[in-house]
Amino acid sequence: MTLHQRSVVDFLSVPLWSKFCEFSIRYYIKKSEVNNKINDESNKILTPSIIDNVRKNYEIATKKCAYEPFHSHILWSSFRTFELEIIDESVNSRILQLFNRQLSFPNSKIESILSEMHSYIKENKLNIIVPSSENLESSILWNELKTFEQNIINAKNISDEQKKNEELFKYWNEYIRVMESKRVKDDSTDSSSSTKATINMNQIHFISSLFERSLIDLNKMELQWLNYLEYSKNYLSEEEEEIISQRSVHNCYWSDKLWIYYLNILEKNNLYDKLIGQYECALSSGINSPIGCFTIFWNYINTIRRHLMSLNFSSNDETFQCITQIRSVFQRARKFISQTRDINKNSELERFWANLEFNLLGDLEKGRELWEIILSRYPNDNSLWKEYITLELRHQNYDKCREIYEKAIKTILRPSSLESILIDWKLFESQFGTLEQYLKSSKVIEVGCSF
Repeated sequence: MTLHQRSVVDFLSVPLWSKFCEFSIRYYIKKSEVNNKINDESNKILTPSIIDNVRKNYEIATKKCAYEPFHSHILWSSFRTFELEIIDESVNSRILQLFNRQLSFPNSKIESILSEMHSYIKENKLNIIVPSSENLESSILWNELKTFEQNIINAKNISDEQKKNEELFKYWNEYIRVMESKRVKDDSTDSSSSTKATINMNQIHFISSLFERSLIDLNKMELQWLNYLEYSKNYLSEEEEEIISQRSVHNCYWSDKLWIYYLNILEKNNLYDKLIGQYECALSSGINSPIGCFTIFWNYINTIRRHLMSLNFSSNDETFQCITQIRSVFQRARKFISQTRDINKNSELERFWANLEFNLLGDLEKGRELWEIILSRYPNDNSLWKEYITLELRHQNYDKCREIYEKAIKTILRPSSLESILIDWKLFESQFGTLEQYLKSSKVIEVGCSF
């Protein structure tokens, strides 16, 4: 059963959904305690529990596949075959309801469905008039959509792979935009469902189906997954959005954008343990750019930081584990960036780490070590010197601040940067220093930075 369930997750396939539903009948019959006591296979019965479970599977399947215009008849036929096995006074009503539901969706085989419905009514001597295709809204809609379907079929026949994908992307998204602007008649049987926007359920299912069908052709296209995720964020449930996002990284494992989207969803849903494992998967997935990997590391660190802050240092063991974890990720990120020879990114990371040590993690010596490395790379950037001093000042390390000011004055060569540091030092000593220290800072300004 698990394999069948997995088979229908990644891509929309009507035959697979049909096989899954048919297998579920045999599965639930075999699992039933009542049927376990019956040796003869032909005498096995459909209990109310089996019927409910199988119907649920068919309803899920029709929700997913009803708007597939070329093969969905396979699933509807399978559904009716199952219902015909349940012999009671309402069987004809259920079969006709399934026919009518099927006819409410645009389909390439509407005439064939009407013919089959007519045969059933005649065979069972029912006093029901079969509608004509001209009067069906689904038939009218299908005639409007034929052009889009034909454009997609033509695009699939293009031999040049790049050109084919470009055309498919264009036509699928034109199709989706048109359907977003239409109002599709709402024949949904699921009254419990809710949406995130004022759009009826049939329209949501139709557009979702178009995205699903497009991804059969464009499953390696990052942009199409991002389009689908944007749509899912607005109209689908959080659970559906998470599943789509997970599928996106399975197919475009090299996309840092899709990984970040997926990881953010997991964090939003408070799935911290799963989240850490998925960050490790992302980093080993083969992301195709150094900047992309850096982005994953950066988000990884911030995820642990946010979790650490949420703990509020209330759990000593978990807090210690998080602090150890975040330092380990910093070390790995630092090693990765050093291999790319990107000095700016390396300094950005070290600065982030140093500030976290001062503000959250508590190892001031490690923070100072990192700041010394950063300042050795950018000795004339007075904003960095001031940032380092501010961190020490928050911890009331006045002597250390004084030491950094004096080192900055000896190191900075750019006059404008030096002047700014001198003014700041004098202000600092006026607020926190002794008279002697204040006079010393004033004298340095007067004599031109001589100690």
